[in-house]
Amino acid sequence: MDSYQHVFVMRHGDRLDNFDRHWADTAARPWDTPLYKDGMVRAFQTGQRIRSQNGFPIHRVFVSPFFRCVQTASNVVAALYAPTDLPSVDKSKLVKVAIEYGLCEMMNSFAIWPEVSPKDGKFEFNISDLEALFPEGMFDHNVDPVYKEMPKWKETVEACRERYVKVVKALADKYPTENLLLVTHGEGLETTFSTFNKNTTVNEVDYCAYVQLRRHVSCKDGDVVETGEYEVSQTGIRFSHDPVVSRPMDSCHQHVFVMSHGDRLDNFDPLWAETAARPWDPPLILKGMVRAFRTGQSILSQTGFPIHRIFVSPFLRCVQTASKVVGAFSLSAPRHLPSVDKSNLVKVAIEYGLCEMMNSVATLPEVSPKDGKFDFNISDLEALFPEGVVDHNVDPIYREMPEWEETKEDCRERYVKVVNTLADKYPTENLLLITHGGGLETTFSAFYKDTTVHEVDYCAYVELRREVLSKDGDVKIGEYVVSQTGIKFSHDLVINRSLV
Repeated sequence: MDSYQHVFVMRHGDRLDNFDRHWADTAARPWDTPLYKDGMVRAFQTGQRIRSQNGFPIHRVFVSPFFRCVQTASNVVAALYAPTDLPSVDKSKLVKVAIEYGLCEMMNSFAIWPEVSPKDGKFEFNISDLEALFPEGMFDHNVDPVYKEMPKWKETVEACRERYVKVVKALADKYPTENLLLVTHGEGLETTFSTFNKNTTVNEVDYCAYVQLRRHVSCKDGDVVETGEYEVSQTGIRFSHDPVVSRPMDSCHQHVFVMSHGDRLDNFDPLWAETAARPWDPPLILKGMVRAFRTGQSILSQTGFPIHRIFVSPFLRCVQTASKVVGAFSLSAPRHLPSVDKSNLVKVAIEYGLCEMMNSVATLPEVSPKDGKFDFNISDLEALFPEGVVDHNVDPIYREMPEWEETKEDCRERYVKVVNTLADKYPTENLLLITHGGGLETTFSAFYKDTTVHEVDYCAYVELRREVLSKDGDVKIGEYVVSQTGIKFSHDLVINRSLV
């Protein structure tokens, strides 16, 4: 007998901490956010859509143990039955639900900020509390899970992607005559889609988006004798087909991004500096980390080319910004290159020349070091990046911090010098330079003449683009084309002097 198996892989609904930025501050489990009310509605409506648009039942639901995923599964399951179904339906014919640890969130600081993750790295779940979200008789305790426990903390991006693919294939092959729904996280959905729909790049995944895998299954005498290739469809995923890359012989473009750091803590907590050990070096707030991560995602999704190197000011807010951007880049690394170490796609180095302006205009005398020495523990800063990302072989433009009481003019010359020197040093590579508001303002005004900058947003950036011509080892470069995101400016008036 021939039939089709249908496997749905679905992302959870809208998570609360994306709508209430302060929720994590007082939550007992800040790493395990519930759904926002809109997320529950969206999950239920998605279940209704799956039921109404498909003429076949869902036999089994497997779900990540994270609360937002279990809540999503609970609402989807409720929608799969008409209101009058549940009281009278034979319990043996109910959809069967099971927790699958292999569908969990990626276990590293790219997906779960260190600020909210358990200090001991142990993510624990009360399974009986999760089971209570489903109707009686629906939870299947006899299922043998693919992963019997949570993956270890500090899981690599590549290991996580391999885990997601393993779980999808293993569950589909274990239940070839049943239709499945797997409720997981955004990265799980992206990985599934890109794995089964080759040569595509996922740009955005909606909450409750899903991939549907459909394959032909042939049975004989009750045994499965053959399965076909998967047909892939999706709802709620925006993606593009990867172009066939042909490298021009002589011409390409270099892109240099200069970006300001994310939202700094002392601007939101004015009393923070009074008790801080380093009041002149504030960290980011959680909102700033989220903004930095999303800016990294935005740069990749809107440009279509890789960033090869990141240079960053040694101040903690800039390094944290760079760390979150690297996280966004790593999650967006091409999934069709399984043998490439994704951590090597971008190299990071500290550049003192990108530091804050070294005077009392930028750093108030009340918080600056009394001896004028701004010291940084470089190993602690490097530890914020994945292993292998920091490049220790880079020769910096500035080998040490500028002297205290630097003038504004000297600072502006320093910023321009660093941008020009790094771009010329790596003409065939795309760069991201993470600096401070003054650095971004100076860069924009220096390369986009006759403008006045009025305001610079957190994580705003300037993009400098120029043509690079190479022939027989010689490189010729064109003029920069300048664009920006997050900078409010005006064009300077051109004054014509008339002869009297």
